[in-house]
Amino acid sequence: MLRGVGAWARVAGAALLCGGLSGVIGAAPAAAEGGGFTGNGDVDPSSRDGSISVTIEATGSTSGGHTFTSSVPGGARVSPQCWMQKDKSGKDFWDYWKPGGPARQADTLDDYAYGGGLPDDMEEHKDDTEGYWTLPWCQFDTPGDVKLAYELAHPHVWVEAGDDPPAALVTVDPAVLAQAAYDSMKELLPAGKLDWNPKVKGFGGTIVGKQTGVWLEDASRHIEVTASIPGGTWARVDADRTDVAVKADDATSVPCEGVTYPAPAADTACLSFDRSTAYLAGSSGALPTTTMTATSTWTAGWVSSQNAARTELPAQTVTADAQIAVAEIQSIVNP
Repeated sequence: MLRGVGAWARVAGAALLCGGLSGVIGAAPAAAEGGGFTGNGDVDPSSRDGSISVTIEATGSTSGGHTFTSSVPGGARVSPQCWMQKDKSGKDFWDYWKPGGPARQADTLDDYAYGGGLPDDMEEHKDDTEGYWTLPWCQFDTPGDVKLAYELAHPHVWVEAGDDPPAALVTVDPAVLAQAAYDSMKELLPAGKLDWNPKVKGFGGTIVGKQTGVWLEDASRHIEVTASIPGGTWARVDADRTDVAVKADDATSVPCEGVTYPAPAADTACLSFDRSTAYLAGSSGALPTTTMTATSTWTAGWVSSQNAARTELPAQTVTADAQIAVAEIQSIVNP
């Protein structure tokens, strides 16, 4: 099929593409003036089966004032808007497009051929069954002006048998890169470690009815995740942790009043346990534990090389667990 001569030439390939990547992110905003943001969306990586490799890296800071960097090993692969697609062999291409061939029976395709849309040297390869043509290909929902500009700039390319296709410009929607960065955020955050106060000497647990402050030790507070393609478009998700909530079985969330803890107040939640964990099955000689879970809420937005205006994203939540033993203070009553 020849891309650019009618909608029917694209629909069959649409099902092969990764759908839904922009379901959360939405459409890319219009380009903004100034702000130091540049880029036209065209890059020069290799495309494989309608997907390209994306580098995903992150930097961030913690409540303790430390900074961290991380990345996704191997990056990710996303669907571009437009790329060069493998098409027919030289012989099949010629048989389809030659005068009197199947394509020439349709007026629109015949007009396309007479209008110079076909490669000038296609007859030279009419008997070649091993080499093939590549042609420009775009997703069905690519804006018309983007699609037309790409097709005009990328004519058919002949590839000899055994040769790699030449690198070609690939057009990428920044919203797709933003989605890849957003989806990678949880993986790139340092694992949080729960700590609490008070701790009973000897077993490190807490006490029934005692207000227990819980926090994430030196917790991540801010992260910037960038998805980029070498030499081309990038999108960055900026996110901040805005809340932490803690829960456990047989415990009630209470206001943090008078609890001493090393973390900033915004990083701490407090529980009051209603009963000891002694009733739970545990190893001989050890006080059983229950699971305590801290859920952090992250608010996020994204910018890109094509637009400095921030687009808000749905909040994400990240959880961390810890085992805690809960003891009951007993008193002896004298008769």
